[in-house]
Amino acid sequence: MNTDDNEPPVTIFMRDLMWVANSPSLLAVSGEMTSTGTRNEPFSVASDQPSLNQSQIDADHLRGFFLKNPHNTVGRYFESLVYYWIKYVRGLEVLVCNEQIKRSGRTVGEIDLVFRNEQDRLVHWETAVKFFLHLPQPHSFSSDYVGPNSRDNLDKKINHLFGHQLKQSLDGIIKIDFREAFVRGCIFYHPSNPSPDQKHGQLHAVHLRGCWIHSSEVNELPQPGNWNYRLMRKPHWLAMIPTQLPAIPSMEIDRWIKQHFEYSDRPVMLCTDRLKESVDGEAERIMIVSDQWPSYRKK
Repeated sequence: MNTDDNEPPVTIFMRDLMWVANSPSLLAVSGEMTSTGTRNEPFSVASDQPSLNQSQIDADHLRGFFLKNPHNTVGRYFESLVYYWIKYVRGLEVLVCNEQIKRSGRTVGEIDLVFRNEQDRLVHWETAVKFFLHLPQPHSFSSDYVGPNSRDNLDKKINHLFGHQLKQSLDGIIKIDFREAFVRGCIFYHPSNPSPDQKHGQLHAVHLRGCWIHSSEVNELPQPGNWNYRLMRKPHWLAMIPTQLPAIPSMEIDRWIKQHFEYSDRPVMLCTDRLKESVDGEAERIMIVSDQWPSYRKK
């Protein structure tokens, strides 16, 4: 089958789908989270999901689905992958998908997904993929874990998930058995503090890790041997397939980064050709941000 040169290879969709299903949760799965507000309703982090291997995926159907439903943002692409996994791979009944909640004619929220699981129980999932950068002390932000857009941070997202989003199905006509957050992502640590002493209590112990630097700190990057840096383009910030990503030779990385940030303050995600031993299939992941980050977007 001939494909347009601009179309992502089906392998990327397959690897992204497997990354969604198989990568570790960003949030800790032990215990229950309790919503803030008048109701003391327990919520939890989705855990014990069935693993996914390539033989379970109909490659042609998957490719056709995403060519008909393209997404430019990482978040919407991630949500569609979760929906595809639940409906077409696991074959479960989806009752609600991205349904807006309105009160008095005003939209007050949206329910991501309600489905009937393999045990015939109704599950409400709020889904998210997040990439946060750990800020070494001292700093003046309200969280140690801040997004590339510094208006976003880990604590704000946790509060929104468990204090607002998962509560939206409490008053619905469908009786929900489980309300869970399905969250994937990566935490990036600065080379000056790659293993902070104080860990966030709601981060999964084996969450995915990467490295972040400011654009002027190119000398802090891992020094490659006979391998290259690879550019990850949105919305494909999920699985890393180095051989299918644009290569930036290590000798040119300094010039390339300076040129990028001369015209843009958009963050850049790179990976390397070499795989880490700690996580199956994960290469080294690097986030590079403007020298003004995070102050230039601080509220």
